[in-house]
Amino acid sequence: MKQSLRLLKLIGLSVFVVTIFLLPAHAFAILVTIEASGPVDRASQTALDPLIGKEFAVTAVYSTTAPDTDPDPDFGYYPSALLSFSATLDGQLLSGGSVVYSSVYAYNNYSSSGTHYGDGFDIVADYEAISPAIAWPTYSLGPYDVADIALYLRDSSEQVYSGDSLPTAFDLADFDLRNLKVNLQPRTGGLNTRLDATITSFEFTVSSAPVPEPATMLLLGSGLIGLAAFGRKFRKS
Repeated sequence: MKQSLRLLKLIGLSVFVVTIFLLPAHAFAILVTIEASGPVDRASQTALDPLIGKEFAVTAVYSTTAPDTDPDPDFGYYPSALLSFSATLDGQLLSGGSVVYSSVYAYNNYSSSGTHYGDGFDIVADYEAISPAIAWPTYSLGPYDVADIALYLRDSSEQVYSGDSLPTAFDLADFDLRNLKVNLQPRTGGLNTRLDATITSFEFTVSSAPVPEPATMLLLGSGLIGLAAFGRKFRKS
């Protein structure tokens, strides 16, 4: 009977030890979902003029805990921030193939190579092997299987950002350039087709999700070491 009680105490204490060790092992990432859309107002080829006025829409999800890999204090480059990205044009999916490049940028009063960008926030994603290949037979262009899609927000008055961290809130009206862009290209090369849309609808949603920290395994190992120590003590007594 005593052995059983001592065993139950050991089990209870073991569960307590592991729980205490694992509680701080998770952090919460702030996730931002952006849904932006607007009518196409510029086309690089007259054959696509019938698409002017059609809706261009994107949905992007990024994590604000992604590291900034650019040392410039006024320019943030977050290559691992973008978690998901999709775009449609006139109801046709533009994304859905292999992502070969994606990133999120945030910058404050930034200039480079003689060009002044002011404050800005950009999301970019490049897709290849789009399936099915994009084609608008009515316009005698395509099919395209490479898509470079971007969302650009720029503020020349430099009133939006005070640093280069990823935003968790802002007002679309603060930006004087609000643009969606797609470059379409056949895999075999040839003339790019560019379409631009001015953002007129914008939703900004913030949520959180648990993200395991790298220390999780270390903490779990420490808990198991504690269990082993308690087990040895139990066997000796």
